[in-house]
Amino acid sequence: MAVTKRGWSGLFGIATSPEFRGRGIATHILRMLAQWSVSNAAPNVYLQVMHNNTSAISLYAKLGFSHLYDYHYRTKV
Repeated sequence: MAVTKRGWSGLFGIATSPEFRGRGIATHILRMLAQWSVSNAAPNVYLQVMHNNTSAISLYAKLGFSHLYDYHYRTKV
């Protein structure tokens, strides 16, 4: 999912089925979303990823993303 606002696109909920991983599909999708963002007046892109998703974090780092801040979900205990 991608949303744009005030020159930024946020990318959320990106996933690749296990049987299709390692084929460059996620890289292609991220590049297409970046192009879509630029064409929708949002040249800046950020994404959210769970801290334990090390394979996604590695991919995002290769594409130029870097860690900016942490976040967490609140749950009732």
